[in-house]
Amino acid sequence: MPLIVLFLLLLPVPADGPRRTVPDSAPAGSQPVPAFLSMAPPPAVISEGEDLLYEVRWSAFKLGTIRFKTLKTIREDSTETYSAVAFIDSYAGLPFVNLHALTYTELDSALTSRGAQSMEKRRSRWWVLRYLFDPPTNRIFVEESWQEDVTAPPATRKVIDTLTVDMHSIEDSFSLAFFARAHARSHESVTLPLLVYGKVGLVHLTFTGERTAREIDAVEYPVRVLPVEGHLDVEGMFGMTGDFEGWFSDDDAAVPILARLNVILGSVTVELKEWSRKGWSPPPSN
Repeated sequence: MPLIVLFLLLLPVPADGPRRTVPDSAPAGSQPVPAFLSMAPPPAVISEGEDLLYEVRWSAFKLGTIRFKTLKTIREDSTETYSAVAFIDSYAGLPFVNLHALTYTELDSALTSRGAQSMEKRRSRWWVLRYLFDPPTNRIFVEESWQEDVTAPPATRKVIDTLTVDMHSIEDSFSLAFFARAHARSHESVTLPLLVYGKVGLVHLTFTGERTAREIDAVEYPVRVLPVEGHLDVEGMFGMTGDFEGWFSDDDAAVPILARLNVILGSVTVELKEWSRKGWSPPPSN
């Protein structure tokens, strides 16, 4: 699949359209974004060319795969921007799931989102949402379009909303995974604004830094991991919402090993199946 389509994020968006202001603070009683989250991420978290394949299961049913690819690092002056893409595909022949989608993200050195795009196949066409960030004004333009395939030009295109957010902590549904990886060894709880399906909700993350072990089918030994617990108060792809938990490899790479999520069908498991990352394999638990 050609990746050039993903760089449509660079196209200009008109500055008109409806405007909606989103609160840039967490609800009463939650913790603000702590200072440690503004640190530059460990370099090993971002590995250009990293390719991770996960299988999604619901009870005994194998539903499909999610593939994460870290693309290129863009260096301009003294700043770096990272980019990555995820391909989400259900297996053929399932009577209750037919999902084909991809998401693209660009991240800054703190692993907060600086641009995103999602594409989801709906019947014979692709529904596209592009998020174009304007940091000086703390605004995000949400553009909706429809395409015949992932490489075709948009048949229609319009700005459907303009969001005003705190640019220092905004995440999209894919950049959040990199953010969590970078802070898997911390001992903090944080509430962040999350951009999903053209709206902004909140995601709550708790990092304990407590080493544990989990088993996956891809290796013959328990993997040494670090957990994260979370809660999503907005509905994402395939109805994902509510509580979730995940486990990252206990090493500098902090590769996602296993996750449990709540979706339309109920609780599903996302498990690492294959990987390509120079010099890396899941660390064994001693």
